[in-house]
This record gives sequence, structure tokens and C-alpha cells, in this order.
Amino acid sequence: MIKFNDFSKLNLNYRESRILITGFVVCAFIFAFRNLEPLLFPTLYAEDGVWIGLLMQNGFLDTVFNARPGFPVFGLVALNWIALQLNLLFSNGIIFDLPFYIWIVSVAFLSAVSVFPVLAFRNILPLRYRLYMVLILPLMPVGVSGNEIFGRIGNLGYLFPLICIYSICLLRSSSSNIYTFATCLIIIFISALTFPVSLGILALWLVIEIFLAVSFKYKFKIYNYFEGLEVFSLNRIALLGFVFLSCLYLMPDNMFSFQGGAHMPTKATGWVDYVGARLVLYPMISSYYSAMGNISTILACILVTTLMIFGILAKSDGKMRFTIIFLVLSFGLYLASTAIMRSGFTSFFGQYTNSFPDRYFLGINVLFLITVCFAIYNLPRFRERTFAGVFIIYILNATVLHKVVFEGGSPVMNWREFGDLRHMTCSIASKSVPLNANYRDYLVATYKDNLVEFPIYPTVENLGWRMTVPKSIFSYSIEHGCYGYPPSS
Repeated sequence: MIKFNDFSKLNLNYRESRILITGFVVCAFIFAFRNLEPLLFPTLYAEDGVWIGLLMQNGFLDTVFNARPGFPVFGLVALNWIALQLNLLFSNGIIFDLPFYIWIVSVAFLSAVSVFPVLAFRNILPLRYRLYMVLILPLMPVGVSGNEIFGRIGNLGYLFPLICIYSICLLRSSSSNIYTFATCLIIIFISALTFPVSLGILALWLVIEIFLAVSFKYKFKIYNYFEGLEVFSLNRIALLGFVFLSCLYLMPDNMFSFQGGAHMPTKATGWVDYVGARLVLYPMISSYYSAMGNISTILACILVTTLMIFGILAKSDGKMRFTIIFLVLSFGLYLASTAIMRSGFTSFFGQYTNSFPDRYFLGINVLFLITVCFAIYNLPRFRERTFAGVFIIYILNATVLHKVVFEGGSPVMNWREFGDLRHMTCSIASKSVPLNANYRDYLVATYKDNLVEFPIYPTVENLGWRMTVPKSIFSYSIEHGCYGYPPSS
């Protein structure tokens, strides 16, 4: 007989399995309607095209560790690899069908992350509260960046710290056997090799586990605060340390200095807007973001901080206390890492008129709401009404912004200067693309040895992204996919 709390064997009863599947399907529909552009106007966007091209040339591991400077991108390359395999299986490798398979993988991944709280907090929260959390990611406002995120893969890396946190909370809220422990460690390992914040979260977890083990061994009074929480054995702590050191060893030397796309001057007047309003409060204020100011932002942040402190101090069992403290500390780590490593983004902020670049903030915005939900739940006197109130405000924000949240086939941000992927590539291959002074050198296919380099979106004047694939794949795609386009002489 399957017991509800026998999580050590990952047993799910029929009702829970049905809820997970239903939740996954509902989330998939929501994500699909948030951006239909990859289906209606198929394009390869930025890293998705570049990395899939590298997969074709160099294979999986080389792409993982060399696709970009600063840090590996294991999880993202794995998702692109799955899309590539689907394309090879069902479309014989024709590159024009790649956007469809990238869209499928993206929607499936986002839906899986959305329903993860149903499992991760199974032994901590009642089902109805976990179902509230399922809706957080699918309805998260992202300004004008929907077409950069939903249906794409390249910008999903900011969700991997969230996956890492969910996996750790899952392990700490249940008496897991070695197989469950190893599975979660693999997920955490992949997360740490996808986005460096996950490595910091792993380090935080390792420090906490060492502290708990020492406190238990030497009977420190503080351990009573976590009464009922399983103490990890020395072997498990050593395994955590091994995973952390392995990830650290695999990181490039410039990990701590790499700033990605944030090479801009720091603007002192933008800090409150950037950190307080955009990184922290945005999920709750997105529809009236322009009405905020520094004073209101600071006061709201003080209120949220007070709520989290009361949530930590409230009476609860050891599992709940561990989860709240870990969520708060992880959120603080994610917040500090983003603010410091991408301090150049303060150049965009200060007037409360801009939320861009929204793609960088999706993961931390979801984590903020998850953390607030736990703080509220741990205050039983205000739990029901406050929890419901937070979600009413959140859903109202999404409702007010529904034209931006659900962009369908008309996203605000789009790339259509030269047609979709098939039209642009076939036009270039047949040399029938109109000449444009700004793009004349860009809109060409470059042949070198057995490789072909050709343009993909986005394009900015003379700058643009290009994808490189084996000549055989390019020629096959042109031959079988360019209907009505004469072959190049």
C-alpha cells in the first residue's frame, strides 16, 4: 500500500499523479499562448542558433564548456540538444524546422519547472497552497521580453537557480534514500554548471549542512530550532562537498569577473529602482510600476523584509524553518549576485519607466514570490486571507497587463526584417535577397572548408547573430526546404 508521505521512494498516489499531469498540460497551454511567434513566424533567436550549430560541429561536451565565456551552459545546451535530436528524428535535420522543436522543448521545460513545487514542497505545504505556486511562473510579467523567453531556450538559464533550490527543499523535507539523493544531486550539479548563482546556492547549502551536523554533534542549543530535521551523515556531506568542488573545478578562470551583457556604467540614481522595484517587488507592482518612486519602493521593501523576518521567527517544525531560512538566504544570494555582477543595469533604471532587460529577472522574480508565500504561510493568524490576497494582487497585475503577458502571435519584440528563417536563408542561398546598405555584408552565406555560416536573428544595423553548420546539412536543408527558390549558381 502506498503511503502519502513515503517520499523516500518517490511514490505518488493516483490523485497526485493526475494533478501533476493536469498542471503540466495547463501550464503548457499558458506558455504556448504567451508566445506563438516561433510557430507562426519561425526564426532562430541568438544563442539557440549558435549553440545548435556548435553541437553539430563539436559535439555536446565541447559546446557545454566552450559555447560562451564566463561559465558553462550545461542545462541550456542539453535542451538545445534535445531539440536537435527531435529535428533529426522527425524532420531529417532540416534546419528550417528547428524553431518548432525549440518551441516544444522550451514549453515542456517551463511547464516542468512550474509544477516542480507540487513535489518539492509535498511534505511541507497543503496541496491548495502548492497549486497556487504552480501559477507563478506561467503568469509572470516580463515586460516586452516575452519573445526572448517563451518558446526559446537561450534565456532559460535564469531558472536553474530555482530548480536547484526546489531540489534542495525536496531533499530536506523528506527522508530520502540514496537514489533520490543522487538524482537530486545530479540536477543540482547540472544547475551549477548552467548558471553560477546555482553554484553559490550549492555552497550555501553545504555550509548549512556542516553547521547543522556540528550543532547536533556538540549539542548546540540552536539545533533545537530545527527539531525534527534529519541530520545528514558525514558521507552525504562529503558527497555534497565533492559535487561543489567538482563544479568549482570545471568553472573557467573568469567566472567572477564576467558580466555578460552588463558592460555599462553604474548609475547611482538607478539602484533603488533596479534592486528594490525591478529585482524584488516587480511581480506585485508590474501594472503600476511607473507610479512607483524611491520612497514607496523603500517602504515596500521594508514591509517585505519584516514579513520574511516574522516568517522565520514564527513557530513551526524543523523542516518548515529550514525551508524558510534557506529560501530567504537563497533569495538574498540571488539578489546580491545579480545586483553586483550586473550593476551596469542601473543605467537603465531610476525613472520607473523601464523594466528591460526582463529576461535576466524571471528566475529571481519567481523566487521572490515563492519566498513570500512561505513567510505568509508560517504566520497562521494571517495565513488564509494574506496568502489569497497576495495571489489576487499578482493575478490582477497579470490581468491588467494581459495584452503583454499573452502576446500570442503578435509579440511586441519581434524580428521580421528579412522574413522567417526559411525565407531569409533561401533568399540568401539563391542570391535573391534585396541589397541594403546597412546589411549588405551581413546577409550572405559564408562558405569555409566544410562549414557554412549564415545569418539568424536578431540583427542590429551591421551587427547580427550568425549560425554555422556543416555544409552537408545546409545543402540538404536548401534542397528539400527551399520550395520555389532557384539554386545558387
